[in-house]
Amino acid sequence: MRALVIAIASIPMISHAVPTARRCAAIPNVVHQVDCRLHSIGPAPRREATALRWRFETERVDLDGDGELDALVPAPPLASSGPRELRWRVIVMRNGCAVELGTIGPGDVTSATAGRIEIVDESPARTTSSRYVIVGDRLVLVWRTSTDGCDHCPRGSCVAAE
Repeated sequence: MRALVIAIASIPMISHAVPTARRCAAIPNVVHQVDCRLHSIGPAPRREATALRWRFETERVDLDGDGELDALVPAPPLASSGPRELRWRVIVMRNGCAVELGTIGPGDVTSATAGRIEIVDESPARTTSSRYVIVGDRLVLVWRTSTDGCDHCPRGSCVAAE
């Protein structure tokens, strides 16, 4: 298994002032559901099929450590997007205003606390882990690692849930 590690940025300190160029808005409550049919190779080798319903919704958490609840909002690119294609809008609160810092992903957010967000994108071909930090009103990618995938990981297709 090969691993690739990329260091992305150094992090300067920036204040938490509300940017004047951005519009004040509320945090959207988004729900995205998909039904997936996954296939994997089991022991002995036999094919196993599993049907899953994935539900992603706006998650409220203090992302930047300032005591105000911020949000990770699912931002699927298409109605048929499954968990591997899901991206997340990063929104922080500044003086009662929701300020969108950017979009991360694709992948599953594995940790989001005190200015640091970690996300993992697992696929049959490759697993990529990324860490972002919030510096003032900027979202900065600080590292990303990739490893070769596996031949027994589930493959499948997804459609928007009814």
